[in-house]
Amino acid sequence: MAGGRFGEALAICRRVIERGDSDGRDRAWFIIAMVYAHPENPDRDLNHSATALNRLITDYPRSGLRQQAVVFLNLFAVLRHAQARLEAVRSALGSVERKLKAVKLEKHKLAGALQTARDKVALQERQLRAANETIMKLQGRIEQFKAIDLKTEEKKREVIYKGENGAERYLQEQQP
Repeated sequence: MAGGRFGEALAICRRVIERGDSDGRDRAWFIIAMVYAHPENPDRDLNHSATALNRLITDYPRSGLRQQAVVFLNLFAVLRHAQARLEAVRSALGSVERKLKAVKLEKHKLAGALQTARDKVALQERQLRAANETIMKLQGRIEQFKAIDLKTEEKKREVIYKGENGAERYLQEQQP
């Protein structure tokens, strides 16, 4: 396996297994398992590796490599479980990221709507202040007109009073 010669190592191990004598076949199955499990092997396949380890365990129960094969199989089971959990976490993360993106988009929309509402409120407040100023001015004018009306009314009464008194005096002066 030195130098990445995985194919050669597999071919040699298969020849040892095909020879028929039991000498070294357990080691050949172990090496096949390690070749398929090797992280630099472009054809890495943990299922093939597990199959080779299972062959070693079942076909050579007294092999000195059996215990190591069992350990590797347990490690592969843990690894598969961890990979499954990792995929579940990645899937959940993808779902959370999509939801987060949707929430951010909604937040952006709401921020725009909030700003629009604030702008409308500010405009209405300005319009209300202007209307209140106009009302105050008009109330002032009404008070002025009331004062003018009162003065006019007083003058009318005065003129009427003087007119009545003047008419009486005129009539008195005209009488012999």
